[in-house]
Amino acid sequence: FDGTEINYIVNKGKEPWLIFIHGGGSNHTVWKPFFSYFKRHSFIAVDIRGHGKSEKGKISCKNFSKDLKKIFDKEKIEKAVILGNSFGATIAIDFYRKFPGLVEKLVLITPVSTKIIRFSKLFYLLNKIILPFVKLFKSRRRLVFQDYYKFKIRFVIRSLWLDIKGTSLTMYLSSIDALFNYDLRFENIQKKTLMILGKKDYLTKKQKIKKMIKNNNNIILRIIDSNHLPLTRAPEKVIKEVKKFI
Repeated sequence: FDGTEINYIVNKGKEPWLIFIHGGGSNHTVWKPFFSYFKRHSFIAVDIRGHGKSEKGKISCKNFSKDLKKIFDKEKIEKAVILGNSFGATIAIDFYRKFPGLVEKLVLITPVSTKIIRFSKLFYLLNKIILPFVKLFKSRRRLVFQDYYKFKIRFVIRSLWLDIKGTSLTMYLSSIDALFNYDLRFENIQKKTLMILGKKDYLTKKQKIKKMIKNNNNIILRIIDSNHLPLTRAPEKVIKEVKKFI
């Protein structure tokens, strides 16, 4: 819609379509373990704008959703199960709110926002201070596409290091700025939703999330033995829950 080229991989098979959305800083390769398990399904794994092999473009939650809509139109997808990880869960929810008729179900994996993570005010303040300075200086460093599956990442610090190596700092911080304060409003979700949290994910406030979703019968909560990186630390556990759900 604005000329930004979005990279994605597509597999044609049976329905329902599955749409895989990665988190801030990473790319579609975090979903690689899913590709073989769901090879008989139609699926798309996208690099959101400013990440992976996609062009940069203007970063906003609205634009992330518009990019997805263009993919739906191009591939003639009438309805799909949207799977989002971390900030990708925010994009999944925003897409559902803008285009509810295109969403069959939602899978939200370790979602993040100001209201449900620890030290959120500190993260937000640091981002607001750092981002303007980063935008002043155009980085000339060479970005290297990172294969997250290849590294079998188990720890958050290692993941952050790969994020920084593979994603422009401006794009990374702009994505956080765009998605961090999004009001997830889990209690208002009207589609069947699977939410997966990590038992050892000390970034998110699990009790706060449980309180937010307790009166919404559309949401199924599963807590697995993992940290904030279940796609690379415990993919088989996530796949097991997703297969039962879809």
